[in-house]
Amino acid sequence: MTSTLDSTTTVLQALRGNRAERPTPRTGDSAILRAALEDSLYAIVGPQHFFDPLVIRSQDLRTEPLVLTTALHSFARVRGIMMHHALRLLSVGYSFSNPFEDLLAAWRCEVGENELLSFIDHLDTEDRAKFSTDIAAHTAALRHGLGAIGSGWSLRSTVRVANLLCAGAVALRDTIDLAIDTTGNGANSTVLLDLTTTALDETSEKILRFHALNQTLRTGVTPLRTGVLSTATGEQLVRDVTTELLTQAVADVLEAAERKSHP
Repeated sequence: MTSTLDSTTTVLQALRGNRAERPTPRTGDSAILRAALEDSLYAIVGPQHFFDPLVIRSQDLRTEPLVLTTALHSFARVRGIMMHHALRLLSVGYSFSNPFEDLLAAWRCEVGENELLSFIDHLDTEDRAKFSTDIAAHTAALRHGLGAIGSGWSLRSTVRVANLLCAGAVALRDTIDLAIDTTGNGANSTVLLDLTTTALDETSEKILRFHALNQTLRTGVTPLRTGVLSTATGEQLVRDVTTELLTQAVADVLEAAERKSHP
C-alpha cells in the first residue's frame, strides 16, 4: 500500500490528475466483469439463495471483524456519520463555525431523533467536550485532505449502488461517499472517493476496488480513479482503475461470498 501522509497533494488532486492526460471512457469492462462474477457465484451460492439473496456490502470484505466495546462502537458510529455529513457540507462550500455543533445540527435535521443522537445528548460535560475536540480534529483533517473543489465539477455524495447478479440470487450493495465528474468533457473524468475515520489497512484497498467494480457494473463505464481518505491520520490512497484492479475486485467479492455462504 502507498499513502501520502506527508504529501502536499490533496486527495482530489491525486484523483483527478492531469486533465490533458485523461483517456477516453472505457465501456467494455462491465459485461466481462459481470460474466466473470456470475460464472463463479453460481457455483458458490447454489440454489438456496434464489429466494433469499446473498447480499455483499463493503463491510463483508473485511476478513476479521472489528471488535469494539459498546461505548467505543457508539462513538465510532457517531464519528463516521458526522464525517460523512462534513464531507457533504464541505463539497458544497460550507464553512464550519463549530464543527461538532454544526454537524450535530445537520444530522438531527436529517433524521430527527434516534438512539445515537440520544447517546450524544446524554454524555456528561467532560466526555462531550472531548468528543467535540475529536470531531473538530477529524473535520480539519478532512478539509485539509480534500483541498479546493472546482466550480466546474459535478459532485454527488452518498451514491447508493445496487447490482443484482445470478438472476437476483446475489446483490452487491454499496455506498460511494463522493463521486466526481467534470461537466462538458468527453474524456474519462469520473473519480470515486471513500472516507474512513480509522487508519488505512488492507481492507481500505478492497473497499476502493469494490467501489470501482460497482460503479462499472452500474453505469457500464469504468471510472478513472478510486481512492480513500482517512480523517484519523490524513493518509490517502489513490488507484487508477485498471483491468488488474477490477479483476482483483472480482476476487474480493468471490472471497466474501464464499465466507458468507459457508461460515
